[in-house]
Amino acid sequence: MCEYAQSWANHLAHNNTFYYKNDRNVGHNLYCRPGGGVPGDIAGQEVASYWYSAVRQYDFLKEPDVLHANVNAGHFTQLIWASSRYFGVGKAHSRNGKIIVVANYEPVGNVSGQFQSNVLPPLPENVNAVVMSPRAVPRMPRGSDYELLKSTETTAPPPLSDTASTGSDTMSVSSGQ
Repeated sequence: MCEYAQSWANHLAHNNTFYYKNDRNVGHNLYCRPGGGVPGDIAGQEVASYWYSAVRQYDFLKEPDVLHANVNAGHFTQLIWASSRYFGVGKAHSRNGKIIVVANYEPVGNVSGQFQSNVLPPLPENVNAVVMSPRAVPRMPRGSDYELLKSTETTAPPPLSDTASTGSDTMSVSSGQ
C-alpha cells in the first residue's frame, strides 16, 4: 500500500498536478501544501489532523445520501473508516516546492449505505481530547522524495478530537465509492 501511495505521490509531484487516482478498489486521501511561502517539511500528524478536522462537517446521526456534496467530510470518513484494514502513505516534493501526501486505504471506505456502521461518533469523554501528543506521532521522513513508509495493518485507532485545527494554505481531496 505504501509503494502504491508513493508511486502516485511521485506522479503528482513530477507532473505538478493534484487529483486522485481512479481506482475504486482503494480509498484515497490527498493533501497538498503549496511551495514558496511555507518552508520546511510536514509532519504526518499535521496531515492527519487536517483530514480529521472535517469531523465538524459530518452528521453522525444521518446516513449520507451523497457524501461528495461535502468532499471535506469524505477526508474524515475515509480516515476513520472502521472496515479499512490496510493503510499506506507516500510523500513527494514537486520542483516548485509543493509537498504532496497520498494515503491509501483498503478495503475502500466511503461506501454508500455503510457509513453508520463504519463512521462511529467519538465517545463523550473523548470529544475534547488532544489528537495525539507530538512525540507519539513521528514526523514524515525527511530527505529523499521517494522514501517509502512501511505498510501496516491497522488496528482500532484511539479516539481523536474534533478540535483539530486546519491550515488555510492546504488543499485536500478524498475519494471512495
